Order: sequence, then structure tokens, then C-alpha cells
Amino acid sequence: MTEILQNYIDGEWETPQADLLDVINPATNEVLAAVPLSPASEIDRAAQAAAAAFRVGDGHPQAIASSISFASKHCWKRIWMIWLARSR
Repeated sequence: MTEILQNYIDGEWETPQADLLDVINPATNEVLAAVPLSPASEIDRAAQAAAAAFRVGDGHPQAIASSISFASKHCWKRIWMIWLARSR
């Protein structure tokens, strides 16, 4: 079964309400995962939730650094998977 990547919005993993794009290993043609092609409304909700979370943690530099690191990791993973899928 193909793993469907979820969106992380407001501290919760959500099943995407969007079309999916298969991420395919070009060497084997194996489907590695499916990434959501999230609509602007979901991206906007995620951005608003992230902005609100950072306002709360202004006095906690370690928490902010951890949040940025976590978000960056998942963002780059998603970008890489989309790039792989489109480059085949």
C-alpha cells in the first residue's frame, strides 16, 4: 500500500483534501509515496496556524529553533518527492 503523506496543520496531522501525486522511484518504477497537491485554502490555514504558534513562543528560542527545524525537514522532504515525481 502506498504511503499518503499528510499535512501538518495547527499541531495535527490531517489527511489531505486534495488530489495526490505519486512519487515514483525512477530506477524501479516503484511508487514510493503519494503527496497531496494541497489547495491554497489548506496552505493558508497552515501558514496562519504557524504564524500564531510563533507569536506564542517568542520568549522560547529553543522551541522556535526546534519548530523551524521540524518544519524545514518535512518541507524539503515534500519538495524532493514532488521533484522526483515530476522528473521522471
